[in-house]
Amino acid sequence: MTHDDTGSAEANPFSEAPVSRRQFVRLSAATAGAIALPGGAVAQVDSPRSTDRHRFVVEHTGDDYAVPTLVRAEPGALDALEGIDGVDRTTTDPEVAAYGRLTTEAVEAVDAVDGVDRLEYSPGANPWWRLGAYPEGVFPEPAASVDYIGFEEHARGMAHLANEHADRLRLRSIGESPGHTNEFTEEDESQPVRVAELTNDVGDEAAFREKETVTFVASIHGDERAGAEASSRLIERTLSGEEPELEALLDDVVLAFVYANPDGWVASDPIYGDGRPGFQRTTATGVDPNRQYPTAGWIDPSHHPAEPDGANLADDQPGEVDDDVPDRIAETVPDSLSIVEHLRTYENANYLVDLHGMQWADEFVLGLVPNAQYDHEKLHDVDAMNEAIGTAIEGELGSLQEHAETLSRAAERYEAARDGSGTETPDAEEMLPGRWYDHGTIHDAIDYTTTGGLHGWAAHPEEFGGLGARSITLEMAFANTGPSIEAEYLSGLVALQVRAYTASIRAVADHASSGTEAWIETGGRSTAVVQAGDRTRSSADLEFVETTDEETCRSVDVDAGGFAEEIEVGEGTWELSITANPRDDVALGARLVDPDGEIVHTSEPDDGSGGPDWTIGRPGPGTWRLVLEDFGPNADAGGGRVELCIDTLVTETDDGVPNPRDVLGYVQRDYESTPFEYFEAYTEHARHEGEEGTPAFDALSIEEVREGALLDDGAPAYENAVVIHDAGDDAYVEELSAFAEGGGSLLLTDGGVSLLESLDDGLAGNVGTERRTFATLDETRDHPLLEDVRPIQRELWTLAPMGYATDGEAPLTLVEEEAFDEAGGTVGASVQSGEGEDGDDDDGGSSVAVGSLEHGDGEIHVVGSLLPSANQSHLHPFGVLDHSTTLLGHTLVTNALGHRRRRSVGD
Repeated sequence: MTHDDTGSAEANPFSEAPVSRRQFVRLSAATAGAIALPGGAVAQVDSPRSTDRHRFVVEHTGDDYAVPTLVRAEPGALDALEGIDGVDRTTTDPEVAAYGRLTTEAVEAVDAVDGVDRLEYSPGANPWWRLGAYPEGVFPEPAASVDYIGFEEHARGMAHLANEHADRLRLRSIGESPGHTNEFTEEDESQPVRVAELTNDVGDEAAFREKETVTFVASIHGDERAGAEASSRLIERTLSGEEPELEALLDDVVLAFVYANPDGWVASDPIYGDGRPGFQRTTATGVDPNRQYPTAGWIDPSHHPAEPDGANLADDQPGEVDDDVPDRIAETVPDSLSIVEHLRTYENANYLVDLHGMQWADEFVLGLVPNAQYDHEKLHDVDAMNEAIGTAIEGELGSLQEHAETLSRAAERYEAARDGSGTETPDAEEMLPGRWYDHGTIHDAIDYTTTGGLHGWAAHPEEFGGLGARSITLEMAFANTGPSIEAEYLSGLVALQVRAYTASIRAVADHASSGTEAWIETGGRSTAVVQAGDRTRSSADLEFVETTDEETCRSVDVDAGGFAEEIEVGEGTWELSITANPRDDVALGARLVDPDGEIVHTSEPDDGSGGPDWTIGRPGPGTWRLVLEDFGPNADAGGGRVELCIDTLVTETDDGVPNPRDVLGYVQRDYESTPFEYFEAYTEHARHEGEEGTPAFDALSIEEVREGALLDDGAPAYENAVVIHDAGDDAYVEELSAFAEGGGSLLLTDGGVSLLESLDDGLAGNVGTERRTFATLDETRDHPLLEDVRPIQRELWTLAPMGYATDGEAPLTLVEEEAFDEAGGTVGASVQSGEGEDGDDDDGGSSVAVGSLEHGDGEIHVVGSLLPSANQSHLHPFGVLDHSTTLLGHTLVTNALGHRRRRSVGD
């Protein structure tokens, strides 16, 4: 339930309970020596001046671990304290105190100083937050900070700001995390999931509902801190009058900052988790929180889709998570459930930005457009928002050369990974970004895709449980920790990251307040779309069969010697799903071998961004073999843990599909999916013959085409015709040929490309459909169809919303390139025909995915994949969308039709 969070963190939520010897023994065994017993390698702290909590941290970390320590003292003790290694700050206001990061030896030295009253464990950015003192701001600028902002520090600091600015900042605790064990108190301890709402007159509920809500998700992955660091400081800067342009928007805009993963945040505290200090990507349950949202389309059965409306997908308890949420979901992802429930309460949640961190890239920041069904206006609104972000970052940071030293220092942190770790980490110079910003789909930008992502869920239409939001994810370079990266706090790097994300937040807020008008100028060119009913998919078509879900999730130890798991797959296995999330300091590599000894999936050693996430449909029976290896710095010294989940769906018959109620606990949402909806949405934004609302397309049946509807006295009755299916007979194809020969422009895509064999004798036998891992272009060239396409854009449509898994299922109808050339065609983009291991290209030859061919007085345009019918063979309890065409795919259509895309940003 949502309620105001007025700052209960002002009261210390941590009792000073002692730890028992039994707990010492249990912890030591569980963490393979990360925690030492008294009398072992770590000396006990006997001083009564050290609080119980401070003593616990000192005794439960190595001698060289520098414990952030606040020292309360008498004035006469300061000179002596300043001379101790690790003590680097002192103050006399509001009381006499010192701060330092102290090893065990330094703690003993401080304890020996006369006039020292108390030593307190004090993690965080502001050394004086426990004193309630904010001399350089509640959240100091990175250069003045001693570390990343701490979770407890953040709670108290935000409460302070909310109390000081109650008219503009409201804090809400909207739910709880799964919760780590607090090893100090020996209790499981959930943490609050908080939202900070920033706007003028924040308590005026009527006005609040009318405003545009722009949501920023701050660090859903706990080891990607840039989002939380920037968001928290920007809130304070705005409240203190240092952001006048942003402040001016607060009459019309609500900025909602969601701190989504408290478990991953508090994991940096040795009191929580496994005794190895360090932020964690996952929550306490070991799941990746950015895979657990109730997205339309393919759902990985090993995920935990957090639908707060419960098993029946109907909201039984408005404002609260329903009681009939499946137990497996409620226990594992209470945080995600509360976030979905809360964001649905916003009336105008039209923009959402998920702030992430990555390792390195050619860009300092990457914008990721979600797997979604966007019409022309939303595609262009998201594109314009991305362009505004890029412009803002460049304006804020200037030239890359100005920051070369800071960026080089960030790249140098990977030195351990270059020293034989097996991660194939590039040289520091190769890591440096060549530009500040670029944007594309998830696969365009970072070469993979997801199901269950938060920003994908937010982008889905409201009737499919989403927000209908313009949504993007931002990835910040050098903002992800990992097993081979020094954990030190680099103030210069954090300052650069904060400035980049601050500029991004400003740009999105400004963009949301003005918006984008986008339309299509058809130039009066008329277009016929040939429709065929066999492209429609409906939930009414599904015949469910009884399904057994066999899931095994456990922690496994992985080291340099590797870990192997044999998976017995029996007859009737519908789907095999494997996820592996590395914990501790594991740089995880993986491979999956089928019963015939063929490697079907590989995952390169990963430096902190998760592990393999594979789904194999209809796996062959027999023994499959999964091999995990650690290439991290501790691999030879025992390695670390990996959270491994193996899920198999087994059906008794092939005459149906798995029932989501049996597997995930949710009923099937009703839907009807047709790719022809794309053209209906297109028409809504088309200005045909200079008039808005004039239909840009006529829908024709195969029968109407056969009877001559494309021709008028032998001449084309339309400028364009579009065919996306291979249905029809010879008489129908003859009409299509006559249309093009007479001067018409024919666009063939998806199954329609197969008609080329009948339309051009020279191409007979050279057209075929392949299944690929992604619907992407491998090589692009200068070509009219690719006008206004940026180099990063390669993906034609996104898999998951259409029900496709990442297992070589994406259909592309391709033309052999040599034959296309001989027929006089011009190639715009090609792909390697056939795929190797895990979707990599092999030497199967080049095929045309985008191209044009003269046909009589007209022309034929080819786009190998654009508007596939939905795949209903995988679990998709929340329905499937009509299409998931990307901006690249949409651009190809407009160019092929001779249309022009137009937009106007702002008033």
